Amino acid sequence: MSDRIAHYNILSAVGSGTLGPVYRARDTILGRTVAIRVVTQGMDDPAQRARALDLVQPYTALTHQHVATLFEAGEQRGSIYLVYEFISGEKLNAALAGQPMNLRRALDLASQLADALADAHALGLVHGAVTASGVIVTPKGHAKILDFGLSACLPEGGGEELEKLQAADRQAARIELIGRSRVAYAAPEQLLGRKPDHRADLFALGALLQEM
Repeated sequence: MSDRIAHYNILSAVGSGTLGPVYRARDTILGRTVAIRVVTQGMDDPAQRARALDLVQPYTALTHQHVATLFEAGEQRGSIYLVYEFISGEKLNAALAGQPMNLRRALDLASQLADALADAHALGLVHGAVTASGVIVTPKGHAKILDFGLSACLPEGGGEELEKLQAADRQAARIELIGRSRVAYAAPEQLLGRKPDHRADLFALGALLQEM
């Protein structure tokens, strides 16, 4: 991996995922620290990269105090990259550590997340992958949803190859595509390979609230 993406200097690796790695980087033009998610999976085809960039672009219009803002998306070396606001804090799944949260605190965080999703849905934008590991709680106690727009990079329905599989194999392949860590939050239509809408986000939020 190069130490530079466009005009961003890579500072360190901060995470990874099925779609690609995440880096902390420095914007050399604006002088701010950002998080860059590089999407490598499924990006071999230039047409797929162009489609993903077209679908991701509208998410840059979403600004909300409980959302990690998507500043820009671009293409470099056969991959696409998504540049987000860098958020410091603790991921919600780590804060939970498998234990229930104080009810008042859980409802406060859920209310913050619901307000963020409402603003996104009003713009016609769907997250499609809300999970406890995709939410950061800042030192001041504010919840921030990560990776808005990332689900636009997934192939619709899993692609033609998936549809050729037998039913049981197809379901297993969809689970792998969604990611095993996300299955508990995935709405039934997502497990059936259908395109999620705003109701899938509400399903995930309900599952997250139950977990809290």
